[in-house]
Amino acid sequence: MTKWDTFKIFVYYVKYIYICVSSDNKTDMTTKDNGVLNQLSEIEKELLSQLQVIRNAITDLKGEKEKVKNKVNTKLNHTLIKIPKEYNPNLIWKDKVLFALNKLKKAYVSQILDFILDLEKGLDTKATKKAITMNASKLFQDGIIGAEEEANKNKYYLK
Repeated sequence: MTKWDTFKIFVYYVKYIYICVSSDNKTDMTTKDNGVLNQLSEIEKELLSQLQVIRNAITDLKGEKEKVKNKVNTKLNHTLIKIPKEYNPNLIWKDKVLFALNKLKKAYVSQILDFILDLEKGLDTKATKKAITMNASKLFQDGIIGAEEEANKNKYYLK
């Protein structure tokens, strides 16, 4: 029996019970009517079970859709990112961080700071550290770079 057949039988029995209960003679439920109720209860349990399977499938599909979406976004981010081949003081901070990580392979913010300060003399250390920290964190959140936590600090690397 298909799910649709089960549902149609359930609806038929519900209509039957409604007619019996709402009729003018208001007779007590017979043994046959009690059997119908038992069958209806069994059908209801089966339908609820099938409904739960459908709800679980919907939830799983929504979760998988988000995972796929995140993977696609990460891959798109990687294809759109171009790491500068040469250092230029006019690069935006994101590109300076990527350039440094490309040369250093893995580095803490302090190591990236030292690397950039060596290339670009005269930068304000505090402002430069803040810019590096913010940009490295954003690149990590966007899935463009990776990070390993060591001694309560992130060590960043290119993916």
